Amino acid sequence: MPYKDKDLQRKYQKEWARRKNKGVETKGINPHEVEDTPTPLGKRITNNNYNANRVKRKNELKDIYLGSCCVICHRDTIKLDSHRKDGLEHKDFKSMTNKEFEDSLKSGDYVRLCTRCHKTVHWIMKHLNMNWKIISANLDID
Repeated sequence: MPYKDKDLQRKYQKEWARRKNKGVETKGINPHEVEDTPTPLGKRITNNNYNANRVKRKNELKDIYLGSCCVICHRDTIKLDSHRKDGLEHKDFKSMTNKEFEDSLKSGDYVRLCTRCHKTVHWIMKHLNMNWKIISANLDID
């Protein structure tokens, strides 16, 4: 049911969802009669709290074991990727358990690179047939 007034439409949608969750009749909702009560924050993100805390913990572990800046250009204000030194494919960090994730970081097989440096390193590994040891020796890393 489209409304020109977006606030009125939002009120209708919230009331409809509230009634639907309670198992109450959803027909005949008058959005002009609906009270605008704010939804408590805890109720909106209950399912995402676990995931948010898990991602936060993994990012903290990356900072502890891999550092918080790119090992090549030393920038820390941008998105950082975790690069596997041998260049092989690895299991996605998102699907790893916290224990597997921490063990893989402790192994020393990964370094922290910004997106630009990460793409460059993979290009060098693919087209110039250099491995991480040669690249890091040329850049005086490690």
